[in-house]
Amino acid sequence: SLRFVPLWVLAPVMWLWVNLHGSWPIGVAYLALRVAGRRLDGAPQGRAPRLLGAAAVGTVIGAVNPLGPRLLTYPLSVLTRHQAFAGIEEWQPPHWTDPANAALAGAFVLAFVLLVLRRGALEDGLVTVAFAAAAVVAARNVPVASIALTPVLARGVAGLGTVRGERRGHLATLVVCAWVAVASVAVGGALARPAFDLSAYPVDEVTWMQHHGLAPGRVVAPDYVGNYLEYRFGARASVFLDDRVDMFPDSVEHAYGVLLRASADWQAVLSRYDIAAVLWPSDETLARRLARDPHWNVVRHDARWVVAVPAGGGAAPSPTAKAH
Repeated sequence: SLRFVPLWVLAPVMWLWVNLHGSWPIGVAYLALRVAGRRLDGAPQGRAPRLLGAAAVGTVIGAVNPLGPRLLTYPLSVLTRHQAFAGIEEWQPPHWTDPANAALAGAFVLAFVLLVLRRGALEDGLVTVAFAAAAVVAARNVPVASIALTPVLARGVAGLGTVRGERRGHLATLVVCAWVAVASVAVGGALARPAFDLSAYPVDEVTWMQHHGLAPGRVVAPDYVGNYLEYRFGARASVFLDDRVDMFPDSVEHAYGVLLRASADWQAVLSRYDIAAVLWPSDETLARRLARDPHWNVVRHDARWVVAVPAGGGAAPSPTAKAH
């Protein structure tokens, strides 16, 4: 997979990566695993060391930015502020019942089986183990793991079921046509669907809040809902927190943890930040405490979400009937 990458490309790519996202160590780690694996295999290194060197050069050049060299230490926040990520959805282990995650799990199992049965290279084994572990730890690593796994699987299945062209019969042609038809239907269905699946987000609730003057505004909501509010309202969203928790002050991260746990001082947190409304999952503790607290009015309550506003806070929408 490395022989198709022009050497000169990596330095500017790494410079961009360092300046755009804190996940850049993944690229360096991938190349380092390839180099280490080939050494363990006793295989020719090829261009891998030079690619790793080019990536290292691009990383160092990444210090040329408005923040300077300290941008290179930003990924360390994952280690030094690990508790800050504890309540963030994308940093939680993935739900393996999700079809995409289940497919990745099956691909990893297949990769391990092929590595054992076909006596695959330690190089591919290191990559598979490392990225499988990363995917298990956090859902945000699932897409990256699937990319890293692709060349491993390609080498693992190479030569399996190969049929020479002159031996291919009518049945093989029919099978290919059937696959093309299925793929066409699948692609057509995907193109017909909306660009984003917003079913996990409180779309109707936010629309209701907008009609009642509660959004955009000083709304407290789970981190992933903060992302949705920013997607919908842009700079006007004024979210309490989104999933870029490492970009927020420690005090806000601590306050969010208090709300997630519905700790004893949750009322003080909402008062301190002058919150105009709370949008929270109805099956969580904070939602139940808001419903019982005399200082808050639940103005909308459906099967999934609760909207609450401070009691006596001026013109507030009348409570709605509970939706079932």
